[in-house]
Amino acid sequence: MEGALVELYQALEKLDPRTRRAFLLLMKVFDKMVTKEDFRELKEEVANLTKRVNTLSKVVEKLAEAQIKTEKEVEKLAEAVRKLFEEHKKTKRTARRSCPCGRLYS
Repeated sequence: MEGALVELYQALEKLDPRTRRAFLLLMKVFDKMVTKEDFRELKEEVANLTKRVNTLSKVVEKLAEAQIKTEKEVEKLAEAVRKLFEEHKKTKRTARRSCPCGRLYS
């Protein structure tokens, strides 16, 4: 590769200044272009990211299902607490009426 660079430099030296500038600009453009290796690496990275996204999607789906179950259980617990509270109020009222010292239950 080094020999090719020396040859290129020598050939550039023989060109007129305008042609040499145009050629150097063209080399800068080529230097910024994506190579096949760059593209291959990019494809591999996209494939890896796709696998990770698929895995995360499955995890999120399981979490969403668990969240739904949890919300249902919380609703059941809330309903049970409401029923217990109502029963407690009834029991408290009944105890006040039947106990001569109702002030103990107030």
